[in-house]
This record gives sequence, structure tokens and C-alpha cells, in this order.
Amino acid sequence: MKTLSIILLIILLPFQSAAQSCCSGGVPISNNLGLPLSDAKTWQIFLSYDFNLLNTLQDGNNKLDNNTRKRITHTALTQFGYSFNKKFSADILIPYVRQEREITPIGQPSSFNSSNGIGDIVFLSKYSFFRSYQLGIGVKLPTGSTTEINDRGLTLNADMQPGSGSWDIIYWLSLQENLKSRPSTTLSLVTTYRSTGSNNEYFDTQTYEFGNEFQMTLGIADQLIIGKLITTPSLGLRYRTVDSDQVENNNVPSTGGNWLFFRPGIGWNILPEMIFSSVADIPVYAYVEGTQVTPTMRLNFSIIYTFQTQKL
Repeated sequence: MKTLSIILLIILLPFQSAAQSCCSGGVPISNNLGLPLSDAKTWQIFLSYDFNLLNTLQDGNNKLDNNTRKRITHTALTQFGYSFNKKFSADILIPYVRQEREITPIGQPSSFNSSNGIGDIVFLSKYSFFRSYQLGIGVKLPTGSTTEINDRGLTLNADMQPGSGSWDIIYWLSLQENLKSRPSTTLSLVTTYRSTGSNNEYFDTQTYEFGNEFQMTLGIADQLIIGKLITTPSLGLRYRTVDSDQVENNNVPSTGGNWLFFRPGIGWNILPEMIFSSVADIPVYAYVEGTQVTPTMRLNFSIIYTFQTQKL
């Protein structure tokens, strides 16, 4: 059984997860999609908590001196993976989402909206080639609710719903290489592209489509022995670009943009078959269409457990 050396950094070919409109928040499906390579007849269970704080108001690439808007997305992700043999494997990702948004106009009472629920489930099939390279294609199902309401009984906008209401196609690619001069050092590149479908029942009468999304992560990680634990520090860069959302085939204002994040992380082999890891996303650059609340800080904590069926 292979020991995970890093949490693979995702580079989305021509796609990523659903881009939530109006503030570049949203469910971090693509950031967590795709489990590492493993031996034949091996199960992997991945549990993750993702905290995304959006407290930076931006117009284009200009940060605004305005703290009247704040958004937080909490996501608990459960992912199961199974390797049928050395070539073929499959994953299923199930997110549970809580979205919070607070707006405090100057001199006026603040308004707070939130939603909770199961998000859109993703199935991903993967094929391994050329040592440690993987190519995947998947589908995102419209399992999450799109009809959550606020305390006044009004349906929340698309970006505040747990689900997208659409069937999406996902393309995924992961490349991983160990340095010959230091085999414990791993270089990784992961890309994801999400080709979005349409929610044809938006507010019961309209068609809404989240923008297509591309994401790429380049990372380096090394294994060190600290005390009795194998420790894996890592550094990475994640690039994300999202098209504007569309309603009735017209661009939705203040949606879409480009982001670059610096990603420090660390992992610990708690047990031979269990790894705990954490990673942060620190914004380096952002350009948004119109005026949006963009990420201020993102933290992810995860545990992955690996076991083989013949050992049960």
C-alpha cells in the first residue's frame, strides 16, 4: 500500500467546481476532488473541513476601503475512493454546506442570510498512466437544494444556495513526479475544468448558469522525520479563473474573475494508513468583474484513511 506523501494539488484541465456568483465564494468541490494513487483493491476515505472567509471588497483589481460586507462558507466534505486495479479507480465526493452572508450598510441595521444543506455530489472516474499520472472525467449531480429561503420567506440568490441545480461535466488531470536527486521530494500539478449546465428552474421561471471554471495548482512537497512522525511540508500556487454567470443567456453583473493563491501546507502520518493535513489559501492576486467580495483567507483540514479489502 502506498503511503500518501501529499494531498495532491488540483489542476483542472478545462474545468473546476461551481463558481458561486456575486462574491467568488462557493463550495470548494474542485479544491478537494481526486484522491491520490493507491494499490489495487484499496479503499480511501477522505474527511475534510473547509473554512472560507470573504471579507475583502474589490472592484476589478482595486481593493475598496469598505467593510460593510462579509461572507463565510463552511463546508464538510466526505469522499470515498476505490482502486479496482493499478489503472482504474473511482471517487465520490459528498459536500455539506453552510453559507453565511452579512451586509451592514453605513448607519443602518445589518442583514444576515444563511443556508445549510447537502451540496452537489460528484462522481469521478480516473485512469492512471505513465507511472503516477492520472486523467479523470466526472459528473456533478444537481443534488443540492436551490430553493432555500431567508427569514422573510424570500428565495435566496443562486450564490447562497447549497446546490447549483445543474448537471456539470468535470475534467481532471494530475501529474506527479519525484526528484531523482531527492526521491522524498514530490512535484505535482493538478488541473480541473468544470463545464457547467443550466438550472432551468431558477426562481421557477428563469434559466441560470454558473460560469465555466478552470483551476490549476502547482506544488512541491517533501517528507521529513520529526520525532516519530513522518511530516510532509508543502508549498503551492493555485490559479483559478471563472467565466461570468448567465441568467437567460445574459451575463450576470459582478460575477467571474481571476485569482492566484499561495498555498502553504503540512501533513502528518498519524498512523501508517492515516494522514492528517492542513493547507491555507492566501490571496496573492485577484481581478474580479464588477464589484465583488473576494477571499480573504481559506483554511482546510483533512484526514485520509487507506485500507485494502483483502485485509478486512
